[in-house]
Amino acid sequence: IAFPFATMLYGHQTAAFLHGLVDKLPAAIEVVMPRWDGAEQDFVVHESKDLIDSDISECDGITVTTPVRTVVDLGATAPWLVEWALERGIRQGRFTLADVDGLVRRVAKRGRRGVGAIRPLLQERMRYDIKTESELEYLFLKAWGERRPFPSAQHTILDAYGEFVCRADFAF
Repeated sequence: IAFPFATMLYGHQTAAFLHGLVDKLPAAIEVVMPRWDGAEQDFVVHESKDLIDSDISECDGITVTTPVRTVVDLGATAPWLVEWALERGIRQGRFTLADVDGLVRRVAKRGRRGVGAIRPLLQERMRYDIKTESELEYLFLKAWGERRPFPSAQHTILDAYGEFVCRADFAF
């Protein structure tokens, strides 16, 4: 896929695709700018007044918002993708829950779009800071909810002699 504007900062769904947080490239390319003159473009422009240098990274030579910034911004344009992008980013080691929480705290303010989509997901996910290894494991944790006992994740099972038997996704 060729990205037409080498000097642009790609963000939101476009950055989520480039970072591998979502599987599908959006129909319209999305870019982020500190200021925008409102001129009509062949892409979607998101103006950001809280963008700082540490929110910018590169992905395969393309300038994009960082994965953590991307997952927070995603809520402004595609709130239905935030939960899966958040979980995939954690699973891939692109960011931690603490990273996301820190960014939300930095950018959250009245009228700031996107934060409302991620905040409840972040609060729910912080209750169990377990790194899942698949979407199915994540779905199990969601289904298990608040019940006790809480499962131990990626549990190694040994036999009576201390020899490895298997590793279970979850154990009680």
